[in-house]
Parts: sequence; C-alpha cells; structure tokens
Amino acid sequence: MMISDQQSQNAQPLTSGCHSCQLYWRGYTIQIRVTQDAYNLSRYGVDAVTHLEIRSIEPVNVALPMTETGYKSLFLPSNVLDGYDSAKDVVRLWLDEAAQSDAWIEQEFNDRQMTLF
Repeated sequence: MMISDQQSQNAQPLTSGCHSCQLYWRGYTIQIRVTQDAYNLSRYGVDAVTHLEIRSIEPVNVALPMTETGYKSLFLPSNVLDGYDSAKDVVRLWLDEAAQSDAWIEQEFNDRQMTLF
C-alpha cells in the first residue's frame, strides 16, 4: 500500500475513537471502520495503533483488489493515516492502486461476463 505519496498537505489527523463510513467504488459498496488507539496504548505512553477494517457489503463479501474474501483488517501505526482527509481517501487510493494489477483487471472482466455454466 503506497499511501504516503498521496497525503493531502492541508489535512488534519483523523479523529480519535472509532468511526465507520461507506465508500462507493466502481459499483461496490465498501464499509470502512477505523478504530484509533485500538488497544488504548496511548494511556501507557506507547505509540497508538489504528485498526482499519475494510469489508465489501454490496455485493456481500465479494473480492476487492486487495482481498479475495471481501474483508481486510490492518493494524497500523496511528500516524500512517495522518495527513489524509479521511479513511475513505486512504482506502480509495489503495483500491485504485491495487486495481491496476493484471489479476484484478482479469477478475473484473470475468465478473462482468455472463456465464452459462
């Protein structure tokens, strides 16, 4: 995931706590859930960890460019997401980048074709 090259210079750190949103991408509805300081480590003076969950919800559990199961869970240093306007922006950039792979292009083509068997 090459997200650091695309950071917005005016963006603020994502809000703390947990939030959820939906992203519409190429006909897919994707649920994004972000939990800042997932293990409450900051209270011990340890660098916080952000939990980023991505799930395809329409169609349900359909493959996405970065996951064959339609679900992806990442634990990241909290500052990795700083500088982006939102988690949606991060996930959209990741999807767009991963969708350039030959495997995804073939998958997308095959998904759009009708099959008799």
